[in-house]
Amino acid sequence: MQKKRPTALPWIPAAGVLSMLSLLLFPDLAANAARDAMTLSVTRLIPLLFPYSVLSSLMIRRKWLPERGLLSILYGLPGDCEGVLFSGIAAGFPVGAEGSARLLRDGSVSREDAGRLAAVSSVPSPAFLAGAVGSMWGDVRFGWFLWIAANLTLLLFSRLTGRKSKSPASAHLNQTPVPPPSSFSRDFSRSVTDAAGSCLAVTAFVAFFRILCAVGTALLPAARLPLTLFLEFSSGVKTGAEAGGICGAAMTGVSAGFGGLSVLSQIAARNADDLPGGGFSLKPYLISRMLLAAVLGSAAALWASFFSLEAASSVFLDPPVPLSSAVPVLGALLLLRIPHFFGRRAAVDE
Repeated sequence: MQKKRPTALPWIPAAGVLSMLSLLLFPDLAANAARDAMTLSVTRLIPLLFPYSVLSSLMIRRKWLPERGLLSILYGLPGDCEGVLFSGIAAGFPVGAEGSARLLRDGSVSREDAGRLAAVSSVPSPAFLAGAVGSMWGDVRFGWFLWIAANLTLLLFSRLTGRKSKSPASAHLNQTPVPPPSSFSRDFSRSVTDAAGSCLAVTAFVAFFRILCAVGTALLPAARLPLTLFLEFSSGVKTGAEAGGICGAAMTGVSAGFGGLSVLSQIAARNADDLPGGGFSLKPYLISRMLLAAVLGSAAALWASFFSLEAASSVFLDPPVPLSSAVPVLGALLLLRIPHFFGRRAAVDE
């Protein structure tokens, strides 16, 4: 007789049953939360995420960036990680996790390096921090400050945790067969379809956790802050902006750094079971989120102590996220590629 497999987290079934009962008690509230999440995704998230996801996937498939570029050297990662780092820094999560899973599947990186890459390339995008958070607080500089602090923190985290990492060459010891080269049209088609599926998954996760936030807040109004911080990061950022002051700024930083279960679920969804070794480890991501929450929370409180921050009147209306917020980042990253481009051209000419 086969023994019953023990449940690792026995509270999960109870939480699931409680959530179902709560949805039955507040059907209108759940429907409104889902509608708001869909509106947010269609008007804000998908227009930002979809083109970045397509270009990121195409960049990795076609190997447009040279191996062992400046970013991979700075982060102490194999050269094949250059494109994923570039895309993750510019586009935010979950683009970095998608690229990490793709590199692991292709045998380009080890399982350990893929986990570290997914952690350091999963950062809030400059469009969100400078555009949305900056608009919420009426100071775009505040959003840029958080974005710089986040990337510097993850850079330091990558360097410190990479000492025991395998060398780039050892990632190929798993003997994963190298896929034959494909045409540009096929890579483009796959990139578009993968990006569409990614946007659909992001919309689903945002909608689900926003529903849980709305219903949980209705049941426990006093627990609104911890619920939004723990479940869905955009709701947590908005709650912090509504609170205002130094404490509200710190809440915004903590929520942006931690990401919540919504972002964690998006990262884990890219970690398919068919990947070598069962997929990359989520431990580096979880550790980096704790560190990032502490750093961004402290940085936000420090900024609010020296500069006057007041929540904008449009904070309750989901302020727009301008695409132009990411232009300086893209320009700076592209400038870093110029020496490598001319160096590669010179090598070809020789």
